[in-house]
Amino acid sequence: MEFYAALHRTGAIYMSNRRKLVRRAALAVILACVAGCASAPVTFEGPPGAVMFVDGKPYHLPREVEFHRPADAGESNKYQIRLVFTTPQGEVRAKGQALVFGYAESDIDKMVKNSCKFSDDQLAKLAAGTTMVYKVQTASRQPLMELTLAKE
Repeated sequence: MEFYAALHRTGAIYMSNRRKLVRRAALAVILACVAGCASAPVTFEGPPGAVMFVDGKPYHLPREVEFHRPADAGESNKYQIRLVFTTPQGEVRAKGQALVFGYAESDIDKMVKNSCKFSDDQLAKLAAGTTMVYKVQTASRQPLMELTLAKE
């Protein structure tokens, strides 16, 4: 009987250690993302009433949107983008993706705000069916984002 009681206690200790191990592994994954991901805010400007959806979340323009970028150059994070805006001919819907690149952030990059402006000319081309590629650079001229949009 004592043997089974000891076995039961050992199993309980094993389960307790397993839970601790799982918790520690989850914490390590979260810390790795925090350490390996950096913030990349970009201010988007567009016509009145324009709405940009980033991974399904709406942002009414003009608006600063917070992206997470890899800390290392050569890597990228992908976001699904939708843009809805109005022209004299009616509502236009576009969809695409944004690739946010990792880069070595300089002191000037930390001080300067990144921006992307959807000009009337560019939006007219998008409404006419032209695929638009917007390239955003940091103040130190490193690639930050490539946003590709096509009319739905």
